Amino acid sequence: MPGVDLSVSYPEQYVILYVDDERDLLDTGKIFIEKTGGFKVHTHSSAIKALKSPDILRYDAIVSDYQMPGMDGINFLKEIRKRDTGIPFILFTGRGREEVVIEAINNGANFYVQKGGDPISLFAELTHKIRQAVEYNRANNLISRLDTYQKKLATAMNLVHVVHWECDALTYVFTFDDRFYAMYGTSAEREGGTQLSTQRYSEEFIHPDDRECALSEVKKGLENPDPDAVTYIEHRIIRRDGEIRNILVGMVVIRDSDGRIIRTYGANQDITERKNGERALERAYRQINLLTGVTRHDILNNLSALYLHLDLARMNSPGPEFSEYLDNMEKEIRIIQSRIEFTQIFQEIGAEKPVWIPLSSILPDSSAPLPVTYDLVIHTVSILVDPLVKTIFSTLLDNSIRHGEKVTEIRVSAHESGNNLTILWEDNGVGVADEEKELIFTRGYGKHTGFGLFLAREILALTGISIRETGIPGSGVRFEIIIPKGSFRIDP
Repeated sequence: MPGVDLSVSYPEQYVILYVDDERDLLDTGKIFIEKTGGFKVHTHSSAIKALKSPDILRYDAIVSDYQMPGMDGINFLKEIRKRDTGIPFILFTGRGREEVVIEAINNGANFYVQKGGDPISLFAELTHKIRQAVEYNRANNLISRLDTYQKKLATAMNLVHVVHWECDALTYVFTFDDRFYAMYGTSAEREGGTQLSTQRYSEEFIHPDDRECALSEVKKGLENPDPDAVTYIEHRIIRRDGEIRNILVGMVVIRDSDGRIIRTYGANQDITERKNGERALERAYRQINLLTGVTRHDILNNLSALYLHLDLARMNSPGPEFSEYLDNMEKEIRIIQSRIEFTQIFQEIGAEKPVWIPLSSILPDSSAPLPVTYDLVIHTVSILVDPLVKTIFSTLLDNSIRHGEKVTEIRVSAHESGNNLTILWEDNGVGVADEEKELIFTRGYGKHTGFGLFLAREILALTGISIRETGIPGSGVRFEIIIPKGSFRIDP
């Protein structure tokens, strides 16, 4: 587990590594962050030097600038993730670097903070993000090791608002302690002891609007035969003082040698502040969408007016040289229009939660302009993806038609490899040159819009799915879509 030993530094102080080549900002940041009293900050002016430190993975969190000589923040993040996938990483970047932010999140950054503005507000936001990332990471690690790290868990649970419980499978009776009752605004004395029936707990503490769903998830957890499974359930509770709070429940089932349930136990974490933050982000996202939608509509209306003026100018053109100028103007206007329309598509990526979709329902059907043959396993596969995935295979089909030149057949197959599922899209066209295999996924590259494959990679990356082209030039394309465990399922 990343971070210094819990018995020494937790919960008194977090030890943070801050990397930035701007010495003034590095010194100022150290002062501001440590001023809160909850952090000890170590600094480095170079990511390369920081990686040479033998204690690099013992920090509670890493904060890194993006633009640094020798190695930038993204490559620093990738190196850290090769060594440890869990240590919190916050990217500290300049404004106007949206593509950097997307790449950072895709490579495992927990948060990003944009530089600029009032230093007090800036480092207050950074400090909040560090604390959020560290506490969330610690809570997850502690819950997953509930038995092994019982003593350490008891110390940490006070800070991260986690309480534990157990339930007897024969009597359907919960056993709680005073820490548990305190989260619910009550005490063992008030409730008549440390034990409470499951029925009474459900009726008196679970929010009535969440009760049916919560009990349904509990039932699924009890029916899961996997002895190592942990069932997670989110729902609201009503405290004894009437306050409504959000909690995350982690439940483990213990069975005897015959498979009978003898006990369940778990932990509840108060996640109200996190949920409030998520709702605030959703409101902000809706407001941004509204603003960008209105702005995009207005710009497109202005472009329509420009097209009209160009047509009128052509009607009164004094000569061919002037007409050439008008044609060049129209080309530039069409580029602007394409980019404005692209923002609408890109804005929708990640707007909805990933959903399970049968693979066969999003593949080209019999009406496709080219013959498409499918492996039988395709009809048994479902994938967890952004709903916009429906555009991906249309993009691949369009790519084969536009650029394959001599394509007469497309083949789609799937096979499991280790923990992954690989979907292959192959055609018998001219293929992709070796030097273009990565370029075709960059924004703006190509003979037409240049956005199709770029968007396909971004959409798939939201659920950890990758795409690459591995075909032999001259023998057709071979797109490999690699889906990790947890993002696919195969029905018998």
